Amino acid sequence: MATVAIALPRTAQADSSSALDGVGYSTTCQDGNYCAAQLFNTTQSDDVVVLIVESKSNSTSVIDSSGLSFALRLSYVSTTDGLRLWEYYAVASSPLSNDNVTVVEQCCFAKDGMQVLAVHGADTNAIFDSNPSVPATVSCPGPNCGNCYASWMNPGMCSASIHTSALDFVIASTAINDAGRCGTSSSPPPGFTNISPGNGTFNGEFEVDYAVSNPQTNVAFKCSGTDAMAIVLDAIALSSPTNAGTYTLSWQGYDWDGLGEENLTLNGQLLASLPTVDSPQNGGTWTPFLLDITSLVTSGTNTLTFTHANWDCNTSDSVMTLQVTNGSTAVYSNSTSRPLTCTQSLIYTFTV
Repeated sequence: MATVAIALPRTAQADSSSALDGVGYSTTCQDGNYCAAQLFNTTQSDDVVVLIVESKSNSTSVIDSSGLSFALRLSYVSTTDGLRLWEYYAVASSPLSNDNVTVVEQCCFAKDGMQVLAVHGADTNAIFDSNPSVPATVSCPGPNCGNCYASWMNPGMCSASIHTSALDFVIASTAINDAGRCGTSSSPPPGFTNISPGNGTFNGEFEVDYAVSNPQTNVAFKCSGTDAMAIVLDAIALSSPTNAGTYTLSWQGYDWDGLGEENLTLNGQLLASLPTVDSPQNGGTWTPFLLDITSLVTSGTNTLTFTHANWDCNTSDSVMTLQVTNGSTAVYSNSTSRPLTCTQSLIYTFTV
């Protein structure tokens, strides 16, 4: 059974192959001068809805049209610029349709910096990874930046890192000072997928990226080539460390964008045909996927096969960073990038 969904920022619709189940898109704000609003949809129940805000205000309030109650996760202010990153979260017990999330500021909401996203598959009683490194916060440039430095005159590297305790959905929020996004439009920070590519008043100024990370992994978000002021790195646990009976398959797929373009079988039985909807946002980029494979795992040697449909054969739909976990224990790992084409299938074997 697939655990969740990839979403298009404009429609916030999702397929059932990744933990991302909805992404907000901007709409007109009706609640005053210092406010911003987004609409979004989800397809699953019991999603964790995360709201990221950038501003210089000392206070914010959140209004939700579906009655979600948002709790403050953190408020981190850059020690060098005064830009503040806020993170709120709520649990949606049922799927959402055209949900309006509005942020109202005390003042100074000049950059329209906000992003809403929904994550499926978390333990809603213990949402965030309990590792003491989570969340990580850093200001750049400055004494909390370590060896990194970035400014408009010298766009260097600013980074933050965490250590995961579980299979995590990692969220990186970056406040940027009147400059473009981290990395480039075609190459976001390594290992991450961009959600909000700088939706401030100018080009950039704020962005949100995500990655799905395996248990017991050091995850570093590296923002280069821009004037980063602050980074917050947080992690939502997608699997319970005590759930040792659950086998989870995670991997990154390159150019997995067409409906049913890839078939996955385990021990000769069909696991999934992915993506479950046309996903043009996955074209020409790496996208994380996640599947619960418990029902098809057998004692002894298991054979996992990826095959490509006999159409759209011009691009290799590669696979990398594949891992099978049993609760928080890694059963099998293969980080190699391997090509998946119309004429070349991929076979992995693991033993339980």
